[in-house]
Amino acid sequence: GNTIAWSLTGVTATGATVTGLPVTGNTLTVTSVSNPSISTMTLTANAVGSTVDAGSNSVQVSSWTANVSNSKVRLNNLQFTFVGSANAADVRNLRLMVNGTEVATLVQASTETVFSIPGGVELNTGNSTIQLFADVMGSPNRTFTFSLLQPYKVNAVDTQYNTGISPSITSTNQTTITIN
Repeated sequence: GNTIAWSLTGVTATGATVTGLPVTGNTLTVTSVSNPSISTMTLTANAVGSTVDAGSNSVQVSSWTANVSNSKVRLNNLQFTFVGSANAADVRNLRLMVNGTEVATLVQASTETVFSIPGGVELNTGNSTIQLFADVMGSPNRTFTFSLLQPYKVNAVDTQYNTGISPSITSTNQTTITIN
């Protein structure tokens, strides 16, 4: 396991004498895992519809499969990057769904669209579906994508060891959506 300890080997003092050095504290074990089977998570983008009419409500704009191994994961937040020529303010009433349950909402998209999930949502081992729905109100003849490329934009915690994990991300199927 990981250990920490401390030792005081010297003191600089003016007009004083320090005796009894060195002073050493106890060595403490801060983690000890006999079988470090920390959770792993792979996020894989799923294709969604590539066109939408301006004024459409509750459109699926992003979809991901989360594959969790070893033990359950608590998903606390996701940060998508809004990429494209569409005005982010035209993509409104965003709803983040996990396995069909709404877990977070936002009034509108932004360049960095961050979903904080109150209390987190538990993902069991195996596959879970993460979907993003929105109302697309304007920006005809423009495009957008909710991109998720960097693992540090996902806050996920192994529930057995209560430690953060860094997911693997496969984003090749992210869909660029064109607004008609």
